Amino acid sequence: MSKKYNIFISYRRQGGSEAALHLHYLLTEDGYTVSFDLDSLGEGKFAPELLSRIDNCTDFIIILNKDAFNRTIDSKYPKENDWLRIELGQAIKEKKHIIPIYLDGYEIPDKESLPEDIRAINEYHGLRHSTEYFDHFYKRVKSFLTSVPNKTKAQ
Repeated sequence: MSKKYNIFISYRRQGGSEAALHLHYLLTEDGYTVSFDLDSLGEGKFAPELLSRIDNCTDFIIILNKDAFNRTIDSKYPKENDWLRIELGQAIKEKKHIIPIYLDGYEIPDKESLPEDIRAINEYHGLRHSTEYFDHFYKRVKSFLTSVPNKTKAQ
């Protein structure tokens, strides 16, 4: 049985890993249980565990950099290898509370350019990532969450 996570963070390794890792660290320090693939997905079957974590989380944060949907839009790229799309599609299908985080350079793509299974991403209110005003940005991220932190860690 999969561990229960408050938050799942989805991102492209190239261009989104630094922001994802930073958010993972801060949210964990504030008492949230955060699924982050680099530190907690080790053994067993990758795909079922990943999808189970999405199914069982409360909040789904997706980090979107300027190239986030390049693979998704490229018809030659195999859908089964596009984990950002798979994760987002699962979150939309399971009606998760989705919080897009827009990194510098990200522009919301034309709805018609995205595959139908993830087009709804354009309907979610997101947050612009800010390094200059990071404290304010992070407070806003936490205000968007529906998860409640573990009280013993958040002290």
